[in-house]
Amino acid sequence: MNLSGVLDAQGNAGTGSVSSGNFSIDTKRPEVTVTISDERLSAGETATVTFTFRESVTGFDTEDIQYDTSKGTLGALTAVGTDGKVWTASYTPRPDTESADNTIRVNLAGVLDAQGNAGTGSVSSGNFSIDTKRPEVTVTISDERLSAGETATVTFTFRESVTGFGTEDIQYDTSKGTLGALTAVGTDGKVWTATYTPARHRERRQHHPREPRRRAGRAGQRRNGQRQQRQLQHRHQAPRGHGDDQRRAPERWRNRHRHLHLQRERHRLWHRGHPVRHQQRHAGRSDGGRHRNFSIGKVWTAPPTRPVATSRAPTTPSA
Repeated sequence: MNLSGVLDAQGNAGTGSVSSGNFSIDTKRPEVTVTISDERLSAGETATVTFTFRESVTGFDTEDIQYDTSKGTLGALTAVGTDGKVWTASYTPRPDTESADNTIRVNLAGVLDAQGNAGTGSVSSGNFSIDTKRPEVTVTISDERLSAGETATVTFTFRESVTGFGTEDIQYDTSKGTLGALTAVGTDGKVWTATYTPARHRERRQHHPREPRRRAGRAGQRRNGQRQQRQLQHRHQAPRGHGDDQRRAPERWRNRHRHLHLQRERHRLWHRGHPVRHQQRHAGRSDGGRHRNFSIGKVWTAPPTRPVATSRAPTTPSA
């Protein structure tokens, strides 16, 4: 207070100034700044979140921090120094999470400064992204049945843009074919193609124990049938007749021809996948009783009968 203009009752003017004792004023409420060390979090990564207050505060805890717990978790708060101004915590994103918009907020209502001023409102960190989904790819081939002289286009389609993809990442049986160089489709780094060429003289064979001859193909069956036919024809050649048996040779040949026909039928049914072992097919005949019946693999024939020589009484010449 300046006393130079102050007069007492006798008209004495004051001199100098007089000051009061010191007192403080603090009407600013608590303020905080929230920062994160990594704004693009991927699988296996964590980030450090730092809470920096303008002044020393009390009452600050994890209950005052707000964030989406379905996308990540925040660890315990750790004070930095002893002035009560800075805290840190570790943020860990959850696996298989993909989110572009994420923030961490602080509710200041429960935070007090040294003068007891309570904070109001909330303060948010800057935005950060989370992508903990690992690369996924779909592999397709243009032709699922490759034959001689054909090639197929193999397409690799990723869910998102990737880097580091090369032919060394592709596994296949190199003895059965070769895969050409990778060609990027577009510029987004999501799709690649390559040409697959099968090796020559390669055939996938399947083993079927119950039908060992059926997979030989029609050409093999035809050759086997022709070979057995020649063997059977050689085995059942009709003998030439002698004397009185000459006239019976055609009948005996017909019998053996029927036997050959049944053997060929049995061979044909076997290669169709219907074995006829222990099965008998009978057909009746009416040819004088010489053939009672016949079946596959067996033929019953009556032995040829020779004509009975009849003796005639000598005739006397007539007189």
